[in-house]
Amino acid sequence: MGDSTSVPEQALASEQYPDEDLEPLWLKLPAELAAYFDLGFCHTDIICPCIVLRVRDDTTQAPVEVSGPPSAFLGLAQVIAALCEAVPCLLHDARGEAALGEAG
Repeated sequence: MGDSTSVPEQALASEQYPDEDLEPLWLKLPAELAAYFDLGFCHTDIICPCIVLRVRDDTTQAPVEVSGPPSAFLGLAQVIAALCEAVPCLLHDARGEAALGEAG
C-alpha cells in the first residue's frame, strides 16, 4: 500500500494502448481555414509534441496528412507569412510586363 495522500501516477496513453495509433487532439480552426485544414498535435516516441496538419484537396476533398516537430511548422509558417507579404499576384505582374514589352 502506498501513501493515501498521494495521487496515483497515470499511465501514458501509449502505455495503456500500445497497439493503437492515438488520434491527434484536433484544434478548432476558424471556418475559412477549417474548410481546407485540420491542425492538431499528439505524442510520438520520436517527437513530442508532434504537430499534425491535414490538408484537403480543393477538388476531391481527399485529405493528406503531414506531421513533424513544432520548429518545422514554425519555420514553414514564417516562410508562408513572408511570401504573403512580399509576393504580388504573379498573373497580374506577367500581364503588366507583357503590356510594357508591347508598348516599348
